[in-house]
Amino acid sequence: MASRNPQSNWILPTPPCLTEFGPQAQVLLEQLRESCSQVRLAADFLLLEVDEGPPSPRIQLACLIKERAGKIQEQLETLCQVLNCPTSPCESPSH
Repeated sequence: MASRNPQSNWILPTPPCLTEFGPQAQVLLEQLRESCSQVRLAADFLLLEVDEGPPSPRIQLACLIKERAGKIQEQLETLCQVLNCPTSPCESPSH
């Protein structure tokens, strides 16, 4: 099983750990893709220039971005637990 990288249009092999866990890993990956799409959409709206009006739509979008980013982090942590990888890509660097 392989997946296509949308940025490079290359076909990437599926890591053995994903093949091993099958459907559960695939569901989590699909949730991550959906979350990423929603975050990108919200960010695109924030980048639109608004000539006049209150900043409230931007604040609402910023809140949506923060909420979705939190969901993505939760899903990544769950995926890492499911995959039980020895070196977790989910470990966040020191702030």
